[in-house]
Amino acid sequence: MASTQNNTTDLLEKLKQELRAGDSWATPKVALICEEIDKAFWKCQDKAEFTQFFCDCGGPELLVSILKKFDEDGLFSAWETASIIYNCLCNMSEASLPLSVQLGLQGMVKLCANNIVKYAEKMHLKDVQDLVRISLSILCNLSTAPNNRVIFRQEGVAEKMQPYLAGDPFLKSICMITLSCIAEEGQEATLAQQGTDTTEYLVRILKDAIRSPDRRYRGLCDREIALALGRLAVHDGNKFKIIEGGGLPLLVEMLKFDNAHSQQAAADTIKALALSAGLRQRLQEDVDCMRALESLSQSTDTSISDAAKGALWVIRHG
Repeated sequence: MASTQNNTTDLLEKLKQELRAGDSWATPKVALICEEIDKAFWKCQDKAEFTQFFCDCGGPELLVSILKKFDEDGLFSAWETASIIYNCLCNMSEASLPLSVQLGLQGMVKLCANNIVKYAEKMHLKDVQDLVRISLSILCNLSTAPNNRVIFRQEGVAEKMQPYLAGDPFLKSICMITLSCIAEEGQEATLAQQGTDTTEYLVRILKDAIRSPDRRYRGLCDREIALALGRLAVHDGNKFKIIEGGGLPLLVEMLKFDNAHSQQAAADTIKALALSAGLRQRLQEDVDCMRALESLSQSTDTSISDAAKGALWVIRHG
């Protein structure tokens, strides 16, 4: 990891020097350095350690400051560089809660929230579509950090996402996943009702994510999709849509992954399904599901074993 850290330090230092030296930050050299940072992230095997080092070196503040400058000067005149930075921060924030917290503190929630409002009427332009999609994706990533939820409320993100809850099913799904993370206590039922026509779509893209080599669908990982299904399952109608759409075998498959986050998300979602008396018998009779949960209940990882035990208890006792 030492060589990766040294390389990242060098890249950030070069970026700082380039910014100090030039009147314009929208240069090919700045774009190239930012692209190298993104490549270094993907090359590193321990992405959590990479992102922590990136935070310790002031990377979040530096890259967000560039985006703020572009926003002031005219974002699309610097779109080549800006798009690289947005994509880099999207990739890294999905892998790291500490980075997501730092991005929230540096103003990334506000920046992305403003983007989805400012450019909503220009979605017919490709660059605008790309900006809105990446802004919504970053908001989705940052919403998983509990520390950011007060910022989401302050910026009125839930209200700003409302126009995207109709139309493009992928954008709606990103918004529903975000809203499922930032919903305050007592809002779950309303959220679930809003998502009744999203549930089947989420099951379909969960299948696509599970079948992909990196277990992602257009930037959404299997864990995020499963957790959103679990929140939408508060509504009984959605529980049955998940089952009828083929969601249970996908969740059982996730239980067998060698990934703690996927296993825990799948167990929690199955537990949500089991809260319906009409589905508990079906879950009890699913031998594959029960065996997988029994196996995970013996895990040495308490977050996994607790999730599996919780699902088993609800399936058996209601």
